[in-house]
Amino acid sequence: AHVARAYQKPDWKPPIIMNDGWYGSASPGAGPLYEGIVGICGWDEENPVWSSAYREFTQWNGGKEPQHPELFAIWYTIATAALEGIALAPILSTEGVRQGMERITMLPSAIGGPRSAINFNRWSHRGSGGCDLYVLRRIKDGKSVMEMRYDPMLAKQV
Repeated sequence: AHVARAYQKPDWKPPIIMNDGWYGSASPGAGPLYEGIVGICGWDEENPVWSSAYREFTQWNGGKEPQHPELFAIWYTIATAALEGIALAPILSTEGVRQGMERITMLPSAIGGPRSAINFNRWSHRGSGGCDLYVLRRIKDGKSVMEMRYDPMLAKQV
């Protein structure tokens, strides 16, 4: 919020892309404070997993949307991965669930863009991945709007 306040002063307008600091832009009433700022974010309306789960949750919750779309994506993905790992476990034990988690590959994720996925294997327990795991969003007229997805396959090598 401190950086966002400084950015709103008329004498300071550098190009700015926020990382975790941009998280505060989703707080109620914070839109004007972050106006014009681009942030790295973990949700995208075009992600079919996110949009379907978000719509279903909102209906279940009596029409009230979750306060923070990015947290919704993160917690939905964590719960999905945990349940899938338990379901794939050969035996319900710590070792069995670890083996079940390591069997998860290319499970569509609610985090990021449409091509993000949950992947675990024996050598990598990173979890989330994919071409557009994180996207850039901008606060415009007090609302978060999609700015772009980063595709590493199209990036120029330097």
